Amino acid sequence: MEAVYAPRAYNNALDDVYYLLKNGGSIYSTFNIPDKQRLNELAFHLSDSNAAKAEYQNKQGVLSFEGAQEEFYTILPLAMIRLVALNDNKILGIIRLSNFFIKISPILHRQPILVIDGSGSIVGYNRSFLVCSNTADNSKTSLLNKDIKDLISPTPDEIQITESEAFVMPVAEKWQKRLSIDCKDKSLFNSFVRNGAVESDGDALRWRAEEENYSYFRFPEPVDEDMVDIMVRFEISSPSPLPSLMLGENVSTRAEYTPDANGYMAGPLKDFSALQLKKQGETVFAGDNVNLKDFKGICEYIKVGRTFVVNLNGRRAFVYHDFEGLYNKEFCIYLSIRKGDYANIRNLELYIGKRDNPVTVINRFVTIRNEDKRQYLIERMPATIGVALTKRYSVFLLRDASDIRKAMQDLEENYRIALERESKELAFIAESAPMLQIRSLASKAALTNTTVLIQGETGSGKEVLARYVHSVSSYKSGSFMHVDCSTIPSTLMESILFGHSKGAFTGAAADNVGLFQQADNGTLFIDEIHNVSLEVQAKLLRFLEDRTITPVGAKKSIRLNVRIIIATNADLMQMVKDGKFRQDLYYRIAVIVLRLPPLRERMEDIPSLIALLIREFNLKHKRNIAGLCSSAYRSIYDYGWPGNVRELRNVIERAVVFSTGNEICDEDLKFEGADRLAQSQTMHLMKKSRKSGKRIKHKPEEISALIAKNNGYMTRVAEELNVTRQTLYQFIRKYGICPDNYR
Repeated sequence: MEAVYAPRAYNNALDDVYYLLKNGGSIYSTFNIPDKQRLNELAFHLSDSNAAKAEYQNKQGVLSFEGAQEEFYTILPLAMIRLVALNDNKILGIIRLSNFFIKISPILHRQPILVIDGSGSIVGYNRSFLVCSNTADNSKTSLLNKDIKDLISPTPDEIQITESEAFVMPVAEKWQKRLSIDCKDKSLFNSFVRNGAVESDGDALRWRAEEENYSYFRFPEPVDEDMVDIMVRFEISSPSPLPSLMLGENVSTRAEYTPDANGYMAGPLKDFSALQLKKQGETVFAGDNVNLKDFKGICEYIKVGRTFVVNLNGRRAFVYHDFEGLYNKEFCIYLSIRKGDYANIRNLELYIGKRDNPVTVINRFVTIRNEDKRQYLIERMPATIGVALTKRYSVFLLRDASDIRKAMQDLEENYRIALERESKELAFIAESAPMLQIRSLASKAALTNTTVLIQGETGSGKEVLARYVHSVSSYKSGSFMHVDCSTIPSTLMESILFGHSKGAFTGAAADNVGLFQQADNGTLFIDEIHNVSLEVQAKLLRFLEDRTITPVGAKKSIRLNVRIIIATNADLMQMVKDGKFRQDLYYRIAVIVLRLPPLRERMEDIPSLIALLIREFNLKHKRNIAGLCSSAYRSIYDYGWPGNVRELRNVIERAVVFSTGNEICDEDLKFEGADRLAQSQTMHLMKKSRKSGKRIKHKPEEISALIAKNNGYMTRVAEELNVTRQTLYQFIRKYGICPDNYR
């Protein structure tokens, strides 16, 4: 046995044969090698080029590939040994891993990987899955041969069944006939055929496959499978093999592959004993037994969204929902027959059904049945598990999405609340500590008729706050009038605000009702007040003192009941010192001052803001975006947001319009702020921490004390701890601290 070894240069996943065999004790028992044969007899000699290779498959209960990027445990026969005789005394034993492990090895990024067989039993997993399962028995083999239902809910099969049962056929009015060929049009049918021959056969056309593996009938126009539904209907006039439907690439550009190599094929198995659906060349579903070798009648191949349906003579024979879908944008449509087969076809038709909204890949959440109840996004891995295996196996990659799922549930709750509200004025988002305090102050101020001054950076949401004050005040039954003083010429400001009489100035051909009068018994929101001239400021001061106005050119004053809310992004006190703003007016309007923090100082509000924005833009642009992926959230939290909520609105709308999936990804986000370098303090601390390379540790009582000190304002707590906000929340989850207790 000393002569048997596997050099590191050949396979760095294993140190040597001894490492693999130390628990097996014998090369004969570890691999399926006949007990009574000598290794020298089994090995082939390098000098003998005609000798047969001796290759034996592992048959042990469990293999552990501990030398790979991450440990992987399985009962599948994933390794083989090849014996080569170097000379009379030495034999080289080469360990070869199967294609399955080679394929999954490069993507093991500490994501849980799970392998299940056709009966739902767990036959393989990596260490990450073992850890996240959190079972009482922590041995490496504790989960093998268990039913997947005991660990995951819902299972992938349950997801597929639920969606298939929910399938609803579109109404007839949705379908448009794009192609129709009858038995008399041999030349038209033949013009679409590749690698085949077409002959007239009575009242039908006989289509035969020639020398190639397949013969294809390609429909004339490719389709965007995200935007259209497909129905291919044809009649088999006399008993013949049933053709298959293929959705895939142009065969001229993929001559070495079948068109469905990166697409779908729906049709009979090779022995015509049942219907199947193949995805990217692999069978993902097979239906009940039925004789398709001598089929006669009408066949309908239907694809609606992600659901495939096959109707045979008016009876639904097959239905399957691919909950993952593919990312191909455009497919060609084919009918195909294999070499040596034929089909007697007549009345071939293609129907296209356009959809209002594109189909998007649905990310399905599953829950691990353990104490933590963690949730994961499940994704099937297109891995081949070895041609010698007789059972069908599926490999799934699970991505931890518990935090994302919780955020999405919170967003869904915000959707529900937003739908219940009758006006957008109530959509004032306040999740962070400073915004909760502002909402409390605004609610109290709304109970009076006192003038409110709102200060904040451009785009921080001053109008939204003003609408909120109006919506919860006694003036909510009246109008809400908004005037942006930065967009109105100073010469027209007085007339627009207070109105004018006929003939008051050149061009005043009739009386004009100003915004003050239009807002009577309601609210007038004067935005960017610092752009108002000193003369108009004097008239505004007069109204605040005696609640009357005098239109330009009028002789009588008008008494009004108007709530005034004023906003600015300027330093009014400095303008008072510079003589650009009336001091008496400043002190008259600065009774109740609400200072809106910039978005970078209230990042806790971002998830709820994004939720409302996505819902708004889904309706506006007829999209179906579900939310953001985790990497997109990280980019949003790392950005400085110099344009505040207005910039966030623009970024999300652009992402909703251009996103190709049902989630907004990192590449969909385009930040075009006025100052890209104006990053938040959180980003600055993150870079500082990375440079130092030190891991910062803090005690739970220290964190709790700082949260209490700052009234739950997490940005300031992170600044005082000199950590990022993400790191702070990691501490909070680790120590079980509840920030709401300190607000």
